[in-house]
Amino acid sequence: MSVLSGKDGSVWIAGQRVAMVLWWELTKRASSKAYVANDTGGWRRRVAGVKDSAGRLELKFPAASSPPLEEGQQVMLQLHLDSSGQNYYELPALIERISSRVDIATGEAIGWVVDFVGTGPLRGYGILEYNPNS
Repeated sequence: MSVLSGKDGSVWIAGQRVAMVLWWELTKRASSKAYVANDTGGWRRRVAGVKDSAGRLELKFPAASSPPLEEGQQVMLQLHLDSSGQNYYELPALIERISSRVDIATGEAIGWVVDFVGTGPLRGYGILEYNPNS
């Protein structure tokens, strides 16, 4: 059995590939709504509520560059797992926070950590596609 490696993953913003991405993460979640009724035997039961998504990226840039994003900016993100171009998530997102990272002790390259939240439906393509009717 082979395991998929993220070493060739990438991030695309508005159709343009972002250079020097160290990592990205995406969290998908659904809220749950609790209820108790006369047929639950005193136990809480839950039903799925609204769906949501959020994530982070860590980016590095050459000295003469600035980050391609600003807080408050709305973008279309594609988060690719590999270099095939087939396996990725796509979502409209709002950039909530950009943190600069400077490590004086190690001299690590200066970079940015970008936090985003989804502003609409999240779609998976390739191995990430989910079809509950199949």
